[in-house]
Amino acid sequence: MSFTQVLLKPLISLPGWLATVIVAMLPIFELRGSIPLALGSFDMTWWQAYFISIIGNMIPVPLIILFLRHFIKYMRRIKVFDRFFNWLFERTRRKTGAKLEKYEEVALILFVAIPLPVTGAWTGAIAAWLFDMEFKKSLLYIFIGVLIAGVVVTLVWYGAKWILETSIWAFIGTVVLLLILFAAYKFMLKSNNQDSG
Repeated sequence: MSFTQVLLKPLISLPGWLATVIVAMLPIFELRGSIPLALGSFDMTWWQAYFISIIGNMIPVPLIILFLRHFIKYMRRIKVFDRFFNWLFERTRRKTGAKLEKYEEVALILFVAIPLPVTGAWTGAIAAWLFDMEFKKSLLYIFIGVLIAGVVVTLVWYGAKWILETSIWAFIGTVVLLLILFAAYKFMLKSNNQDSG
């Protein structure tokens, strides 16, 4: 039994809306986990899955922005964590600081909107806190990013369902297209790093 199955097994016995909210609140899973769970396991309509997931995903955001400082201050009393946080914050500032400061709104929205494992509301809230962005603006930008991510995940879920029901060739074509898009994305990142370096 996988980690995901162990984690989700007790949630299946809960009411669908509550399980969806809980999964949407969890880091890593967020909307990537809650929308497919709601649509696949609880047979919710797309709009129910979407809005319940959005609510769940936004619950931890203000708490992270407001209270992360206190948590990290407490953890920094331990030397290992102090070194780790120094390394993490310096690296994050070096890698994304200029872009986030220059394109604050768009950068944060896109960072949250792209539903990849290292992006989402949790990491967007941490980035907003780390770069000391204004609380209300941070909430607004993260909320817009979450709305977009919800649309993307919902479309991907229905698209994947349609592709798997249609034919193996549609599935293979989609995988090839995704590989091409991924290669183009990596090429653009490499070009961007060379231009800025």
